[in-house]
Amino acid sequence: MASVYDHAVVKRALSAKHTVLFFGMDGRQSGKADDLQRVAASVKGVDEGSARVSVETAALSMSIDPDRTSVATAQYSLQSKLVLKGVTLQLLRVMDKPAEFVTP
Repeated sequence: MASVYDHAVVKRALSAKHTVLFFGMDGRQSGKADDLQRVAASVKGVDEGSARVSVETAALSMSIDPDRTSVATAQYSLQSKLVLKGVTLQLLRVMDKPAEFVTP
């Protein structure tokens, strides 16, 4: 997840009350990161410029506007597009509010 975490994207999304999704990818991933990023960006409701992909660590993130799409719909749409490239997704984390860090 760290390889596709972009603090500016997360901060912008959360301040707009949007949701950030983090996925693991499995499969050929033969496409270049830019190609996979364009596919993610084409999903309805994905915030412009928010998609991040790391082929090396098989991770993908994007933020969505919950008024335009749900987490389930965005995941289904993205998976439907990536299956054509031989890639399957696993939703790892949904972030819709700032993380709370507790000191032990």
